[in-house]
Amino acid sequence: MRIIVLSVLSLVLVWQWHRSFTESLAINPKWYISQIAARATTAYSLPSSLLEQILEIAPNTNLTNIDHLTPKILACPAVESAKVWKLFPSTLGVEYTLRTPIAAIGQNLGIDALGATFPLSPYFPPLHLPMAILNQDEDLFNTSTLIKLLPLQALCKNHNLSLQTIDLTHVDDKIFFRKEIVLSLSSPQKNKIYIRIHPDHLSTILKNNRLQKIFSKINGNFNGIIDLRYPNCAIVSKELFGDSHALHS
Repeated sequence: MRIIVLSVLSLVLVWQWHRSFTESLAINPKWYISQIAARATTAYSLPSSLLEQILEIAPNTNLTNIDHLTPKILACPAVESAKVWKLFPSTLGVEYTLRTPIAAIGQNLGIDALGATFPLSPYFPPLHLPMAILNQDEDLFNTSTLIKLLPLQALCKNHNLSLQTIDLTHVDDKIFFRKEIVLSLSSPQKNKIYIRIHPDHLSTILKNNRLQKIFSKINGNFNGIIDLRYPNCAIVSKELFGDSHALHS
């Protein structure tokens, strides 16, 4: 009987200590978090609710340790860098950098300039990105050719054009004359421009600014195909498979 009484008393004491400790957390600024102050260093930022979900915390939370929070947010595939710290008396500071998507692969996969791939939703709002079309047998993360082409977005904008798709379906074709990269561009006049490039000549074309020279020679009403698969020559087909002529570049 005495043992039972002592056991009950021990449980009561433990419960009272736990309650007292829990209540102390709510008023101890060392552990109490009343708000989260987040700052994104890029143009894109996470909604507050999504950030709380990633960190698995919310305002008015007690945290005895925050060391685990930085690795937790870095585990998010859309986050490039992050740091978390305590701002006394009761604010949690979060600074993070989201990856910058510069092309889309499929319905919900983005790629940045470093070649990292990550989901676009729910981390980003709807974006108008060039769509990369890959060969079904191609390794999804073998994106070196795609990365080389991404600076063309700025060139297109400078000439009032929009890069719509980057077709890499035949970039690794075993037959030399079938290897190609096809770029699809559009103009404000709703015109379509398709540019065919041989992968082996891509570096030379970019280095010699061939596309910039060609864009400067065509007007905004151009609608057709520009074939750059042959060195020092651009075969231009107007009105999509209409009359063709060679444009030296």
